[in-house]
Amino acid sequence: MDENQKNRTKVDSVGRIQEELNSRSGSSVLHEERHDLRDNSYKVKENWSGEKKDPIPFISPKPPKSFLKRAFIWSLTFFVLAALLATLVILLGFNLTSARNVEINVEGLTAIEGGTELSLDISIVNNNRVPIKDAEIIVEYPDGARIVGNILEPLTRQKQTIDTVARKSSESRNFKSILYGERQSVKSIKITLEYKTQDSDAVLKVEKIHEVSIRSSPVVITAIVPKEASVGQSATIKLEIASNSNQSLNDLLLIVDYPSGFIPGALSPTPAFDKKVWVLGDLDPRETKTIEIKGKLNGQENEEKVFKFSVGTESPKDNRLIGVEFVSNYESIFLREPFISLGIDIGETQSGDHIASMGDKIEVNISWLNNLETDLRDVTLEAKLVGKPINEKSVVPDQNGFYRSQTDTITWDKNTSSGLSKITSNESGNFSLNFDTLRPAQSSFGMFKNSEIDISVFMKGTKDYESESSEVVSIEAGRKIKIETDLSLTSRIVYSIGPFRNSGPLPPRSESPTTYTVIWDLSSNFNDVENVIIDATLPVYVEYIGNVSPANSDIIFNPETRTISWKAGRIAAGTGFGSPQKEAAFQISFTPSQNQVGSVPTLLGETKVTGTDTFTHTEVSDKKPALSTRISTDPVYSFGKEKVE
Repeated sequence: MDENQKNRTKVDSVGRIQEELNSRSGSSVLHEERHDLRDNSYKVKENWSGEKKDPIPFISPKPPKSFLKRAFIWSLTFFVLAALLATLVILLGFNLTSARNVEINVEGLTAIEGGTELSLDISIVNNNRVPIKDAEIIVEYPDGARIVGNILEPLTRQKQTIDTVARKSSESRNFKSILYGERQSVKSIKITLEYKTQDSDAVLKVEKIHEVSIRSSPVVITAIVPKEASVGQSATIKLEIASNSNQSLNDLLLIVDYPSGFIPGALSPTPAFDKKVWVLGDLDPRETKTIEIKGKLNGQENEEKVFKFSVGTESPKDNRLIGVEFVSNYESIFLREPFISLGIDIGETQSGDHIASMGDKIEVNISWLNNLETDLRDVTLEAKLVGKPINEKSVVPDQNGFYRSQTDTITWDKNTSSGLSKITSNESGNFSLNFDTLRPAQSSFGMFKNSEIDISVFMKGTKDYESESSEVVSIEAGRKIKIETDLSLTSRIVYSIGPFRNSGPLPPRSESPTTYTVIWDLSSNFNDVENVIIDATLPVYVEYIGNVSPANSDIIFNPETRTISWKAGRIAAGTGFGSPQKEAAFQISFTPSQNQVGSVPTLLGETKVTGTDTFTHTEVSDKKPALSTRISTDPVYSFGKEKVE
């Protein structure tokens, strides 16, 4: 029964009692039957049974403290006390020795003229309460430092010692040097103090950097270098080397370090060594010398090419090296796509050196392409041919090009080709020419040793023709034609002449041996040839006897392959033309069989010679057909003596 029901029951009971009390009949709930109370007895135990339980405490007991917690508290306490002690020592000045209390003070110039003397007074200040001992001042110099009185001797390090620096006092030492460097460069001098304290062998160290600015150098290099250059095109660099000293500078060198891909061309004046070392000699006060460098730049578009120019005194150990460098400059050229693309095809080759022989007909095709986004006006194309082997009478240009033999040039312009008045953006075209190389007489072969023909093409035009920013742009390209030598071989078989005495019947007779002499001769007209080798094969019925001439000839017979070889080595240019041929000989024996009667047997197979032209670096060769018993070059030979009897 829930609480609401209980409350309703109580209200009903009270109401009923009130009604009965007020009723006239006298019936009342008070007169209802009552029941007697029963006397029930219960037995109560005198003691508690079961396990005895501890009383519940009013406050929980504290767990015991762990060992780690107590250790942490002790450590923290110790740290706090140590920090307090250290603070007291520092504040009250009780620290006896500290690197903080040792200072390096430098008195000296912070800016000097290059090549002048630098004097530094370096003081060691000891603010400790005890002396310091065995102190060493070490001064380390940058590149360009030299010893006073001997500028050829590099100075990298100086050291001075101080036995003792008393407490609360200072000691100083003087250091002198000469510094060279580029104008406005900053040189850093490192100063280190190493010392010990009383009653300690520990080495303490204090460091300081002293910077010195080079206001000017004794020599000034002014480089006029183009910021950009077209790939594969020539660039001109002009250098001015001027004295900035009040005294004469002696034995000066200029060294230029070229970037990769740079090919030096015209150099003025001519360098003394390796196309990059100029001997400037003496340079008086305010004197200037000029160097001009021209060359071609190869590489990739947008590639940076860095040149280094260095001037200094000549090294006493090597006159090609700088002993004391006064100044060095770096300059950059960025490569770009050429305004105009030029191509030169010679025969079937598009690049590199073209190899030709005397008497060849040379065909040259020149192609061009306008890479600009604007038109080109008044375009001129000029081709120059230079070289002894050219037959000038045979030069023929196409499209009305004019060949001027006085200057060895062929010119195309708007007067000869109307299309050159204007070339639009991305327009392309080509011109061609041809000529013959000479066929010189043997007596003049010496004039053509290591001959070559230079073909250089120059094209120019004006862009933005009608604007104020019009500019003449140009491009040039070149190819070489190298003349290859003729390596010639003569191969013959003799009987009655030569370095050996031959024997046996002539004509040869079956089953009777006859000996012969094989003679090889070599010649080369224009260039030297190296690694020359001659090879031939002997038939199975021919025997190699082993006699050779000259006796030191490197002639080898391989019985397995039946190949006979002569390693002739080097053949000089002109050999066989004005000077004797290079010759070697060896002896063979032939014993015919019965089935060879009436035939003309082969005694030596095809003979081939190969070698390397030292000028063109190409393989040159020659070959001669097989030789038989028809020994027509022998004086005793007559028709019919070649057949076996």
